[in-house]
Amino acid sequence: MRQWYYALNTQQEGPIPEDRLVALLNSGQLSQDTRVWTPGLEKWTPAMEVQDLPFSRDTSPPHASAKEPPVPLKRVRVIALAFVFVSLAVVLAVDEWRAMHVLFIGNSYTYVNNLPQMIADLARAGHQRPLKFDMETPGGYTLEQHWTGGKAATKIAARHWDFVVLQEQSMRPLDNPKLMFDYAARLDSEIKKQGVRTLLYQTWARQAVIGRQEELNKAYLDLGRVLNACVVPVGMAWEGALGDDPQLALYSADKSHPTMAGTYLAACVFYATIYDKSPEGLPGKIGGLGNDEAKRLQVIAWKTVHQLAGAK
Repeated sequence: MRQWYYALNTQQEGPIPEDRLVALLNSGQLSQDTRVWTPGLEKWTPAMEVQDLPFSRDTSPPHASAKEPPVPLKRVRVIALAFVFVSLAVVLAVDEWRAMHVLFIGNSYTYVNNLPQMIADLARAGHQRPLKFDMETPGGYTLEQHWTGGKAATKIAARHWDFVVLQEQSMRPLDNPKLMFDYAARLDSEIKKQGVRTLLYQTWARQAVIGRQEELNKAYLDLGRVLNACVVPVGMAWEGALGDDPQLALYSADKSHPTMAGTYLAACVFYATIYDKSPEGLPGKIGGLGNDEAKRLQVIAWKTVHQLAGAK
């Protein structure tokens, strides 16, 4: 008696005697389309096409009992969950590919009120490229300390950034601009090695020396020309806002660090600089402000950035 092999769910089964194969086919346990093979048969062939295989060939629709069982619910859930995970992975990969990656090097003028996160929130609200960031911002640090400490350079080289932001300690541009220029140039050199653009975060003068804001502005603008770097004119925007309303609460109680309104104005200036879009109409609640108060700061931010760009 011939010995037969058959294919079931991509697996080869057998050998089994011919009478056993015939019984499986007659009972419906194997369909007539099941591919079978025996020595002497040229290739794997559907059972119904093997003329000398003695089983009952039925061309009528199969009985309900012969239908393949439904896919178990547990398996359906596993497949659905796998689809969800794959879809999420695709979304995250696209989001990562689209994102704007920015490294902030500075001190508390950057991390107080989490300025980078506020910029990212504005970008999301404005339907711009997502902003993802990292910070190297120990309190009170100068660019000189960032250079000698080495961590800033390590982070600059850690990935390809779209921008690296340099923020000098608030008094250094006034007290020792030479050191500011020297160490900004060293860090900028590391940034350029990575093929990345430098942004200079122009800060505001402390309230005790508010009359020296023009000196501070000039230091950053001169540095921008030397390094061929873009200046983010936050200090100039503060100057304009306080010129319009000296009672505007941009300084916190220490007369140095920003209130939420001060950080919101800075974030709007960054948004306008990075995305070349007006922040007007973005939600004030991102900075804990009412929309009317926010709009006033948005208008000042866009006007300041636009005027600086036109002056170049």
